[in-house]
Amino acid sequence: MIHLSASEDGAPDSLPGLRPGVMLIATAEEAELRDNALGQVVKLGEAAAVIVGLLDGDSDAAAVLAEAGKRLGGPLDPMGLVDLLQALDQRALLDTPRARAIVSRGLIRADVASLRRLSQRRRTISSYEGTEAAPVKSVRMAPESKFSCNSCTRCCTDKHLLGPLSGEEVKKIIDGYKAAGKAHAASHVDFMPLPNDGQPPVSYLLRTTNGLCNFLQEDGKCGIHQDLGIESKPAVCRLFPYRAVHTPTGWDVGLTLSCPTVAAGHGDDPQDEVLVTINSLKGSSPLLQVISDTVNLDANCKVPYSVYAAWEAKAVEILLAEPSRPAQAWLSVINSFEELRATHGASEAMDPWLNLSQDADCQTMEMPEAAGEDGLISERGQGDMSQDIGLGADILLRDLATWLELLVGLEAADPMALRRVRSGIVRLRSDLDVSGSAAPVLAERARLGRISANVADTLDEVDTVDSVSANATRPSIRSVKLTAAGDEEVRLRFLYEALVGKSLFAFSSVRHGLVSLSVHLGLLRLEGIHLDPMSPDVSDVSYLFQHPQFIDVIDSRAVVRHHGDDGALHRAILGISLAD
Repeated sequence: MIHLSASEDGAPDSLPGLRPGVMLIATAEEAELRDNALGQVVKLGEAAAVIVGLLDGDSDAAAVLAEAGKRLGGPLDPMGLVDLLQALDQRALLDTPRARAIVSRGLIRADVASLRRLSQRRRTISSYEGTEAAPVKSVRMAPESKFSCNSCTRCCTDKHLLGPLSGEEVKKIIDGYKAAGKAHAASHVDFMPLPNDGQPPVSYLLRTTNGLCNFLQEDGKCGIHQDLGIESKPAVCRLFPYRAVHTPTGWDVGLTLSCPTVAAGHGDDPQDEVLVTINSLKGSSPLLQVISDTVNLDANCKVPYSVYAAWEAKAVEILLAEPSRPAQAWLSVINSFEELRATHGASEAMDPWLNLSQDADCQTMEMPEAAGEDGLISERGQGDMSQDIGLGADILLRDLATWLELLVGLEAADPMALRRVRSGIVRLRSDLDVSGSAAPVLAERARLGRISANVADTLDEVDTVDSVSANATRPSIRSVKLTAAGDEEVRLRFLYEALVGKSLFAFSSVRHGLVSLSVHLGLLRLEGIHLDPMSPDVSDVSYLFQHPQFIDVIDSRAVVRHHGDDGALHRAILGISLAD
């Protein structure tokens, strides 16, 4: 609070208000902050919305807490206020010297830049010569891909990013309901505009009420689909759970495991439905990705797509050859990638651990220009690195945990999923044995120790579980019941769906994408206890894997940009020694 407040001798410190240009938009159902200067739209929970509404620049912490408690019907935890203020400050939403410097100098952090990217999707397929003329007759999918929609409605909730929709799609839905004599069923209120650099919006998100899409019916079916037909349904909805990409050799389609049906491996062969969907959307939807003929293996190595495609096919074969050991098979995939990079001249005679000050591209989130006399720049999550691989992996996981704290503090789309994933990342840090005294690690060990002790009390004498002390080197928890995320088949499915769906191409290089996959595979390998509500499952991991800000955070980490070439970083994240 001292760092966030203006101070006057003899008077309580006043909390800062919102930065000029940041607007609080509140309705009876939800509230959000809109920041046109930095292109942010941030959803707020009930408590956060009340507190933000009280930040007038004059009230001190005690006054804000007292008034917020009255409005919410009970006392508030002061540390909750601190967490919220820190989260708002990290996004430069509060009126502080640092925030004003960021805006005045046009400095955009990686997590803010990712929000802008939502309204700047890739070009439509029709802009590529020859892709629209002939109908698509076949697609390549991952082995044993299955899906049939059973109306579980998970994809129709704010646990997913419900968009973007184009202005044409919004107009088609509104006009369609008017033509059907149901003008009351849809209006611009049902769509949330995304920032467009001060210009009229061109992209939108579907609005939700109580976490559910406004067009979701009580029977679990889509109202747009039922009332107007599938052709009026937004492309983002029609494509889920497919990741369809056009490559120089044809169409490749992956499936996201954030769909429970896909994660379980249930359903029918989806190829016929995929073909209908692609042929219907390939002339209009910017959500269909196009892969160029040149692939960035890393910042120093580009290869023709045919070279990458051959490696990807080999990677899938490696994974399928060891279905009972997906993590070990994945390390073989990493080794084959390093061989590919070496073959194509990526092993320059340079120190892979560059000094951060010598690489301006690694300073994405440091914003040194914004540091003024007040020294308000946070030292957390700056993307620093270490020549020690174990410490480097710990720094990466620490930065990811810090980023998740930020999103949870702002009550982002699916806060419980983010909390569970953060808990999983802290457990991965604990396994590294590098920062054993870190506060989050100690707290997680103590929490797991209490759970394991409770589980031990419920088991027979034969099935004893050792409790975990706060000084243990890692949480030695015996798995009582593995979640779906602990199933080797699920891990394998996650990996080859990500490869075939070209998830690696969302990053600035394939190398960065591989680090991302190792982090997520590490989370999937965590053993879950059926009594632990904070154990991440496959839907949580898949949700994070598709999070647009996660991509930017990985790309901006110096340790990712300059990790060693022998797979040691991946081994450290996965907790696999050379002996394994």
